[in-house]
Amino acid sequence: MTVMWTRSASARSTGVMPAMVVSFKNAGKFGQRYSTLEFQDSARLDDGDIWPVSFAVTAWNDTVAEQVARLVRAAQS
Repeated sequence: MTVMWTRSASARSTGVMPAMVVSFKNAGKFGQRYSTLEFQDSARLDDGDIWPVSFAVTAWNDTVAEQVARLVRAAQS
């Protein structure tokens, strides 16, 4: 599984990195049965009094990639 994160054009031009909103923990590196995708408290995923901030990832495919992209866009909005 390969995940690539890039900085936005504005971050590159200004040299200022935006707040990190997501982290990925690879299952293989840590000997776990699934990888985890975790959103930091700066992510804007609030939905009432409770909402998910961590997801188990057992496979990476186009569907999962789109779900992750949608969550990252929402977290940054």
